[in-house]
Amino acid sequence: SSTAEAAGARHFPCSPKTMAAPASPVFDGDVVPRIVAVIPARGGSVSVPRKNIKILQGRPLIDWVIQAAEYSGIFDEVWVST
Repeated sequence: SSTAEAAGARHFPCSPKTMAAPASPVFDGDVVPRIVAVIPARGGSVSVPRKNIKILQGRPLIDWVIQAAEYSGIFDEVWVST
């Protein structure tokens, strides 16, 4: 029995230590993987109604988020879900 077991640690079969790494994706020659940012922009805020379109420093708040995602250079596409 190990020290962890003696201290009452439990073994979880799906813990990161026991999970196998996923296989590397195999892409067909015609398929190019794309990274998409999805920005949830709900309009139903209770504390600040319509906060996504409130002006902050001369621009709507949602514009700041969209622009940050676009300027990050990480994403191929930026989608806004309303």
